[in-house]
Amino acid sequence: MTEEDLSGVGCGQDIENRLVDLEHLRKIQRHPCFSKEAAHRFGRIHLPVAPKCNIQCNYCIRDFDCVNESRPGVTSQVLAPCEAHERVKEVVEKFDNIKTVGIAGPGEPLANDATFETLRLVHNDFPDLHLCLSSNGLLLQDQIDILVEVGVGTVTVTMSTIDPRIGKEIYEWVNYNGKTYRGLEAVEVLLDKQLKGIKSAVEMGMVVKVNSVMIPSINDDHLVEVAQEAKGLGALVQNIMPLIPQAKFSHLKPPTASERKQAQDKSAEIIGQMRHCRQCRADAVGLLGQDISQTMFEINRKDDSASTPYSYKVAVTSSERDGTIDLHFGQTRKFLIFGFYDDNSVELLESRVLESGEEQPTTAQAAQLLSDCKFVITGKAGPHAAAELKNVGIEIIQDCSQIDVALKRLTYYA
Repeated sequence: MTEEDLSGVGCGQDIENRLVDLEHLRKIQRHPCFSKEAAHRFGRIHLPVAPKCNIQCNYCIRDFDCVNESRPGVTSQVLAPCEAHERVKEVVEKFDNIKTVGIAGPGEPLANDATFETLRLVHNDFPDLHLCLSSNGLLLQDQIDILVEVGVGTVTVTMSTIDPRIGKEIYEWVNYNGKTYRGLEAVEVLLDKQLKGIKSAVEMGMVVKVNSVMIPSINDDHLVEVAQEAKGLGALVQNIMPLIPQAKFSHLKPPTASERKQAQDKSAEIIGQMRHCRQCRADAVGLLGQDISQTMFEINRKDDSASTPYSYKVAVTSSERDGTIDLHFGQTRKFLIFGFYDDNSVELLESRVLESGEEQPTTAQAAQLLSDCKFVITGKAGPHAAAELKNVGIEIIQDCSQIDVALKRLTYYA
């Protein structure tokens, strides 16, 4: 890539003078997120192997089996590492412009063992493909050696504030090393680990991009400070992303294009800006803005007995706010579906939404939705619902503990 070509990297002069060395240039010249020029020529594939998350952002909803939305946290299917490996093989055989393999969810990649297994498989069989990871940064410093070992070259960290008081408005809880933190303490833990993680990644030779979600009335006047901190830690580029109003922030308005541009222009005086982000799905394939994942892979719900390795499936009622089973069976409209293997290992497969318009869903409707499940684990259920589900072969288990604890307990019960 010549000096003239650098005008297409990121947003031209924003990044041109910030390239650290030729090794950094090599890592980003075919990466569509780091290079605007590359985005027109080279594609990427996101592998949705990481459903679990260790923080709860107030703007985040992680939905599976959702083909009509294009936003972070959405995928049509959670893949096992071997399935992800096969998907990479299939894609690169059909498209010679796919140069980057990334893991961006639908949860937090570093909180899922499947992430590392997938990266190893891809790195071993496709050494010429660039490996990329998106993370909230909580575990980045802790896992940095493994990421280097499996060949990750670029890392994106979502950091929308460096002020705990602002972060308190953005994050509901943080779970680190098995302990759940809330309020100011949660944000202080997260920010400390984010800053240390970014610094560690840079020191290990990775190229770092910082994603900052622009949330009007909360952090829109603070993003320059984030840019200054990111630059000081050695990050190459910042991506200011507009809020997608949902979850607890569904009442907020996203920033206008003009407001976002003003924020980008201010931060561009400090650090390079990515201005061509498309806020991709966790299973995106192809060029930015031209996702072909839904046309290339026909996703159908599988028949357990015919085509899946699961011994049985379990539905769980949880708001996912702190990882506990906290919903009453009769009040929930969304169920998390887990698959149990013969060796009692567990995998989150999808979430299913019970559609019933404005009316309260009936037990019969829930039974139909969960017809392929053996158990439902819920915080509470009435005797009528338990009896009606039992009549169709589904057993209700009442448990208000953490999801992972309840699932582990079920392996002994089942």
